[in-house]
Amino acid sequence: MAKTNDFILRGPPCHAPKIDKGVGEYFFEQAHKLGDTIFQIDGNSGKAETYGEVKRRSTRVALYLQKIELKSKNIVLLCCKNNLDNIVPALAAQYLGAIVASIDPTQSVADAKHVISLVEPKVIFFEEKSLDLLNDALQEFDQKPHMISIGSLTGKYLDMSKIETEGQGEENFEPIKQKGSDVAVILFSSGTTSAPKGIYLTNWGMLNVVGSVIQHNNLKPGMMMHFTSLYWVSAWLITCICIVNGTSKAIGTDIDAKKTLEIIDKYKVTHILTSNLLIYRLTNLPVETFKKFDTSSLYSILTGGSTIDPQRLLEVRKYLPHTNVNLGYGSSESNFLACHNYSDRKLSDEKISSSGTVVPDVQLKFSDVDTRKPLGPNQTGEVCIKSEYMMGGYHKFSNPNVFDEDGFLKTGDVGYYDEDGYVYVTDRIGEMFKYRGYHISPTVLETALLQHPAVGEAVAFGLSDPDPANGSLPAACVVLKFNVSEQALKKFIESKLGDLYQLRGGIKFVETIPRTPSGKLQRRGARELFLKLQN
Repeated sequence: MAKTNDFILRGPPCHAPKIDKGVGEYFFEQAHKLGDTIFQIDGNSGKAETYGEVKRRSTRVALYLQKIELKSKNIVLLCCKNNLDNIVPALAAQYLGAIVASIDPTQSVADAKHVISLVEPKVIFFEEKSLDLLNDALQEFDQKPHMISIGSLTGKYLDMSKIETEGQGEENFEPIKQKGSDVAVILFSSGTTSAPKGIYLTNWGMLNVVGSVIQHNNLKPGMMMHFTSLYWVSAWLITCICIVNGTSKAIGTDIDAKKTLEIIDKYKVTHILTSNLLIYRLTNLPVETFKKFDTSSLYSILTGGSTIDPQRLLEVRKYLPHTNVNLGYGSSESNFLACHNYSDRKLSDEKISSSGTVVPDVQLKFSDVDTRKPLGPNQTGEVCIKSEYMMGGYHKFSNPNVFDEDGFLKTGDVGYYDEDGYVYVTDRIGEMFKYRGYHISPTVLETALLQHPAVGEAVAFGLSDPDPANGSLPAACVVLKFNVSEQALKKFIESKLGDLYQLRGGIKFVETIPRTPSGKLQRRGARELFLKLQN
């Protein structure tokens, strides 16, 4: 990675051949070659599907979508958990040049309504458990989309399995030709602080970031694993890694830590991309549980998305001695930005709280939030990126301030880099708050709280104070491992942090902390829970 006097971190050139095709189009070609190679395995049921089987199913669904006049650039919406079925309508839509968007079934009615209003889907594929959510969300819409169920619902909805069994003519079907610059997927900003925005992911960004990631951390794709639905960029990244390299993935829904170890052992999983929630769950398992499973195949766990105590990562490394366990950095808007290069394990171990170094074909800088001046090592500013893999824009939303004058995307993340070019992401600009005129970082508070042995999880935020001179008071919701008083935790923070960071807003002990469906801390929801308990 090159560091220059202009304070821009530059990843090396990526040597992988570029793919200028549609994601669906490229899968179709790969599946024709790979045929009987396993594409996906359901970790819950053990059922497996080959590339050829997924190609046949998705082609028959595409033929049906043609019959109901789904056109290029129309939007197909998915509302289902992580299972073997949800990739099928996604690929089918992409064969036709349509765009895929998703609602996570655990989202609120308000969020689902917002997404439907934003993207105006022509077709919705849904599982039975999400029907009530969709019915509530669709009530106010005059023009209803085509509704296709997944999972043999009886009643008024056509089920996808019927389309697959009755479909004919796939022998002559060919996906439409697409350009790399065409939009393949709409993802949504996580909604931790505001209503989600629709983010365009292009075919080029989705397929070609794969070579960048593989080159950077010496990845040898084998059996990949992800827990999230196609609502999340992590699921698409793992899926595209498999498609480009002709490898397999294990997936699943509501899989706990012990089941994860079982799947690693059974299917010889090599790589996992996950939220920090899995790390917490693994560290809560008895040591004896790890000894029951052979996890020697697992080369890496890459995690991120919210605050984590670096000691938790070291603890998991101790239990999984063959595995690299590290933070990575990316987002829906920016795609993948930074991760650890495991060719230098010693340096990776020393920088446990870092997200690694910049991946090939990516430029990164840290800009002063007020002056926009690029900053040098160990100076905290907004992360700004430029990459051929980043988003193609927002859906029905235009904001010229998203990019700076040099064409760098302003991510809204706050962090810094060190003298070796390792990246550290500390906060979101929108999640920081002011107390008595000073910027307060919730992450600093969370990191301190997590150092107390009684604290299992913590989320910090600001609470408005009646005295305008104060601004917002630092407060937190905490999940305990064992009992401790609020006063004891406050005294602990007094010993760790300066006066500005004292928890004047209070602490509420909760059973669970609100999270997004991918496991990110949801400060907005945590603040609402705090106020509800206070009242």
